[in-house]
Amino acid sequence: MKTWIVFLICLAAGLSFSGSAFSQTSETGQEGRFTTRGVITKIDGPAKTIFVRNDGGLELTFHLDEGTQIRLGKTGASLADLKDEDEVEMDYEYNNDYEKIVRTLTKSASPASAQKT
Repeated sequence: MKTWIVFLICLAAGLSFSGSAFSQTSETGQEGRFTTRGVITKIDGPAKTIFVRNDGGLELTFHLDEGTQIRLGKTGASLADLKDEDEVEMDYEYNNDYEKIVRTLTKSASPASAQKT
């Protein structure tokens, strides 16, 4: 009997922790959204997929869909405006298949273009 009580307590604790992990509010202030920045290492245009090495050195895969907004600073842009080695910041969320779907991708201005005035 004590074994079942301990098991149920552990199960309840585990469920409460897993539920809070899925309802976290990230740096974006929006529930279920996360932010990362890094450098594009590869773009697969037909698959609408980009690969990014984040600031921690981890290689991550992101998917773009019809709801993705791409920006160059504050100006609208498209996937064709991106290239390998571009620095980007992204807000993303997970879909039902646990794929990272980009909601907003902002390309940083290159140092050369930032110096031109």
